[in-house]
Amino acid sequence: MGFELDRFNGDVDPDFKCNLCNKVLEDPLTTPCGHVFCAGCVLPWVVQQGSCPVNCQRISTKELNHVLPLKSPQPPR
Repeated sequence: MGFELDRFNGDVDPDFKCNLCNKVLEDPLTTPCGHVFCAGCVLPWVVQQGSCPVNCQRISTKELNHVLPLKSPQPPR
């Protein structure tokens, strides 16, 4: 669900890639164990599996938090 790598000049730092889709993070969420994923990738996973996709720690969607420095700003209303 992330952004295609070809939208960026040069190599993309692996820290900015989702571990599920391997694209650049879009609306990133972090797990309690510190892994970061696109919201569109991790939410369905956690709903179905009830765990972190990387280390299978049991988590719920309520435990996912936005990564604020990487979240796109909302336009003024």
